[in-house]
Amino acid sequence: MHTKHTPGPWACPHGARIYGADSHLVAETAFEHRGTTETEANAALMAAAPEMLSALIAILDDVSSTHPKFTLDYRIQQCAGIARAAIARATGAAQ
Repeated sequence: MHTKHTPGPWACPHGARIYGADSHLVAETAFEHRGTTETEANAALMAAAPEMLSALIAILDDVSSTHPKFTLDYRIQQCAGIARAAIARATGAAQ
């Protein structure tokens, strides 16, 4: 899958700023109405996004190849649907 986002890994060594693998700024979290702890937690979550997306894609690929769609039980189908929706949102496929 080709991604349009800045390649990972991302890092947030300074709390509120998220940097790509090339050390360029990817994003900043707002301090305005947030405390330092929440701002840093938001930055850490955003910095983990590329790895979480890759993990979700790998898990969905593994589940899909291990269990043909017609044999998936309801819970796995439900989780796979949630995973597909999250991947679509993260990749811009869901508008």
